[in-house]
Amino acid sequence: MTVQEILGLKSMYKASLIAGKNGTYKEITSVNILEATDIANWGRAGEVLLSSFFALQNLNNHYHPYNGW
Repeated sequence: MTVQEILGLKSMYKASLIAGKNGTYKEITSVNILEATDIANWGRAGEVLLSSFFALQNLNNHYHPYNGW
């Protein structure tokens, strides 16, 4: 299954793709559901990271989950 196919699923209608927009044709090898402030440290090639970003809700606007402070 590709990223594009996953995003086309009815259950993903509110999902947002925040990285890898040029690779939607690529095959997904695994899925990781993660709620952590260091989410960028856990991803691997071919993996879809699913998160509600619940762990980040109380951080101030200066924190970026991919770049840190």
